[in-house]
Amino acid sequence: MTGTGSTPQLPPLPAAVITLDRQARRENTAIATGGHVTWRSWGEGPLLVLLHGGHGSWLHWSSVIGGLAVSHRVLVPDLPGFGDSGSLPDDHAIEDSAGAIVSGLEALAPNVPTRLIGFSFGGVVGGHVAAQLGDRVNHLTIVGSGGMGLTRPPMPPLRQWRGLHGAELAAAHGENLATLMLADKTRIGKEEIDLQHRNTALARGKSRSFSRTNTLIDILRLVRPPVDGIWGQEDATARGYLHERRAALATVDPASRLVEIPGAGHWVMQENPDAFLAAYRELVSARGL
Repeated sequence: MTGTGSTPQLPPLPAAVITLDRQARRENTAIATGGHVTWRSWGEGPLLVLLHGGHGSWLHWSSVIGGLAVSHRVLVPDLPGFGDSGSLPDDHAIEDSAGAIVSGLEALAPNVPTRLIGFSFGGVVGGHVAAQLGDRVNHLTIVGSGGMGLTRPPMPPLRQWRGLHGAELAAAHGENLATLMLADKTRIGKEEIDLQHRNTALARGKSRSFSRTNTLIDILRLVRPPVDGIWGQEDATARGYLHERRAALATVDPASRLVEIPGAGHWVMQENPDAFLAAYRELVSARGL
């Protein structure tokens, strides 16, 4: 059951993702304005919260959850307006999205020290979650995040997929993955296309209007959490301008590091999960976590 009130026709999940979903502990927490946030969790250990990107869901993380859950309690919400979660009012602010996550964490893991990883729009939300949780957040990693007001390279427009069916629909999702999400076109297979289809079909929330602002870097400069970054070197939203992201993070936290993953694009943890996991472990090890 989704927060849409009806379920669109969706492709089946890949077998490995079905297994992962069956292994999850699933819980719902209330949204103040009505509805709920759906959470999935795996593993035991230090609390690690993963926040997905715009037009996404927990499925953005499916390739790395297993690797992270070996040493963490991994909590993954569908952000309000995405996946299985309910929606916020149309006029909501980014603080409202963060607030729904914070209230959920207060219900599921009250007063527990928290590590955050936010991908793309999830990084924007993550900065505001860190602001609301304060000292409870002992590390924030942003992955290909927007909301920094920095240079973006030119990118072709994404193809409109609504109203398409069958092979034409799959082709449109494949083209959009190649334009925005994955640098290596040989990595775009049926699994990636089906995940993209499911994520975008269930997306009702707004994300781009927040990601195209300075809201993330502004809130980080205000609250100054320990923050690091991971970017695909070929990320279509930042290719050629990763030095700007690195410099911006240094203004927040002089100890920050930005790890570049060669050959990878925006959805870096799907394109090269092993390199992503190695980069994250390197960052938290350097922090003594």
